[in-house]
Amino acid sequence: MEAMRAGRWIIACVAALAAPACAALTSLDHLRGDAGDASDASTIDVDAAAIDAGRDVQKTSYRAIVMGDKPISYFRFGEKLLEAGPVDEEAFVVGVYAGAALGVPGAIANDPNTAAAFDGGGSGGALFGNVFELAGKVPFTFEAWVLPTARPMTGNVIDRLQTTSNGWWLATGTSGQVQYARINGDASTSPFTQQALPLDVYSYVVVTYDGTTVTIYVNAAIGQTATNVIAAPANTANVGIGNGWAGSLDEVAIYDHALTPAQVLAHYQVGTGVADF
Repeated sequence: MEAMRAGRWIIACVAALAAPACAALTSLDHLRGDAGDASDASTIDVDAAAIDAGRDVQKTSYRAIVMGDKPISYFRFGEKLLEAGPVDEEAFVVGVYAGAALGVPGAIANDPNTAAAFDGGGSGGALFGNVFELAGKVPFTFEAWVLPTARPMTGNVIDRLQTTSNGWWLATGTSGQVQYARINGDASTSPFTQQALPLDVYSYVVVTYDGTTVTIYVNAAIGQTATNVIAAPANTANVGIGNGWAGSLDEVAIYDHALTPAQVLAHYQVGTGVADF
């Protein structure tokens, strides 16, 4: 998909969420002050000032280092209007918010970009369609800054679940341990950390998979690894970020490759203000 051309931004309307996602796209019209181009529903003319009115897009050092490592999607959650939906920085995939509040303090040091808070409801979160399948044993990275506000912690940071026995998720256990799981019928892989996340402060959580080994990082330190990893099932499920999560999420990035330990450390150091990029 061509993300930008001569000032025209192409935004994908998720098929599985066609009505609400398209409504989110339509809501962007009032950020620009007109009704858009009715002859071409797949494109919306938006200038820089209009985008600034709808969400924070400061080219910060943290954003720069994340984008430099080539995510397939990157959600900063700095939108100012819920109806605009979560819009990613890379491919301009649009979702819809449910049970969310915007404008809460973000995770990144010296960065005015805000985050999204979720109410812990079972159908809440930032909801997308049939995207980020990551089936089989393809490499990936999930990266997020997470701030839980209550225990038990049973919400998902990101998930793609067809049923309870088909899909994958990055979540926290009831006591706050970080868990990545994939399940395919009776087979499953679900490594989790011994370390519990603290309440009411941001933690930097990363899961990488290089085709052989799953590695879970918390604040750039390795918390757990697993090598006997089953293939992730192919399914047609929708993707959710913050489904059932109680607390704030910020700077969620998805990559189609495994970040190295050095890259994870660099992101953490820039995010906490220890280093600059």
